[in-house]
Amino acid sequence: MISRMTWRQSLMVPVVVMLAGCWAQPGYDAGHSNASPLPTPITPASVGSLVRAFGAPSGPNFGVANAVVANGTLFTSARRLHAFDAGGTANCSGSPLECAALWQSDATDPDLSAMAPTPAVGGGKVWGLFQYSAIGTKLLAYDAAGVTNCSGIPKTCKPVVDVTPQTAPYFGLRLTLGAEGPYVNSASVSRNIERHSITAYDNGGAYRWTSGVEVSRGPIVVGNGFVFASLPSGQVAAFDATGQNQCAPSNGFVFCNPVWTTTGAPAVVGNFPSTPVVRDGHVFVHNNGTAVAVFDASGNNGCGGVPKTCAPQWTTSAADTFGIAVTGDRLVTSGPSGVRAFALNSNGCSSSIPAVCAPTWTGTVPNGTTSTEAPTVAGGVVYAAYTASVTGVVAYDLAGSLGCSGVPKTCNSLWSPVTANPVRSPIVVGPRLYLADATGQASEVTAFKLP
Repeated sequence: MISRMTWRQSLMVPVVVMLAGCWAQPGYDAGHSNASPLPTPITPASVGSLVRAFGAPSGPNFGVANAVVANGTLFTSARRLHAFDAGGTANCSGSPLECAALWQSDATDPDLSAMAPTPAVGGGKVWGLFQYSAIGTKLLAYDAAGVTNCSGIPKTCKPVVDVTPQTAPYFGLRLTLGAEGPYVNSASVSRNIERHSITAYDNGGAYRWTSGVEVSRGPIVVGNGFVFASLPSGQVAAFDATGQNQCAPSNGFVFCNPVWTTTGAPAVVGNFPSTPVVRDGHVFVHNNGTAVAVFDASGNNGCGGVPKTCAPQWTTSAADTFGIAVTGDRLVTSGPSGVRAFALNSNGCSSSIPAVCAPTWTGTVPNGTTSTEAPTVAGGVVYAAYTASVTGVVAYDLAGSLGCSGVPKTCNSLWSPVTANPVRSPIVVGPRLYLADATGQASEVTAFKLP
């Protein structure tokens, strides 16, 4: 095992980021770091001045599941995919300002009921999972510019990629877009038993490989050459993203087994599997909702045995960990007791193996508990959506300076808007912050800006 200081110093290497001005999939990137390094004028000093910019409604009973922003377009997922001007100019009018969609996906099935909560944009396409009455779920991609296969008023687009399900019934649950193409956490049902697996496709929608072991129903993340997913046991497994290592063909499919798995406490938060985060060569994993354990994403340090398992290099000390965001130098968690920030160096850590690290600051939330949504970090600000007797968002200084005091250090919120309904994790792109309704009651994404 390498020394603690050595591996932490390795976090300081440059990070390859997406094109400027993009939050192209939920979690920001394929590793679901929930942290954008891109510049924004919304900082700890200015976040308290945010005001409503515009609303982007998806239509009646079109419950918004999520939102992403790429190349100046805001994409929302509901019963259809909708594309709006992310700047709140084109197709926008009224006071307060409301925007109509630039284009929307076609409704090819009268029983189309929902879109899985994760559009993802890459390579000029916007990908989504759509439910069909007869065959279950389809993986579709549309021209992100709203040109190819698009026509009519209002403009409606047909897919440029239409993936036929491999088995039936087939229910797509989660979608993550990696460099190699989309990865879907899906489920087949046999004799009333639902079995989840990972299915990998290339950027043209061609089938690549399927996980040879059952995975949990939670999201999957991609990074460091691996696809990470929670197993029913609670551990996290790493699959070779290329579909080669520990993979073999069978009956027209390619089945891949884990290259390595984590050890330690099960990665389960309540009844929900953990969403791991991978960034800068490390995997951050919930340990049964009580802490976060950090593993070497390459599967080398602290790893051994056949089949290979890996032990954590360090863990957090704090309980109540539901959501994770990771920047170049900090880990941020959210949970029922509030928001906590941990330094990605040896500060505040024990000398044990694995080391146990205390938070550098804690931020409390009003009226009770945070939601299970992950925190968001952008422009040096930490945002956390919460759900209690009222719902809203809190914002803190990532550095633990502005609005923070005491020993141990406690931080007060710099911006605390109350929302009508629970919202998804905020996203920040350039001069705008976007909040997507998490319940479907409002069917709207609300954008905020500085005055």
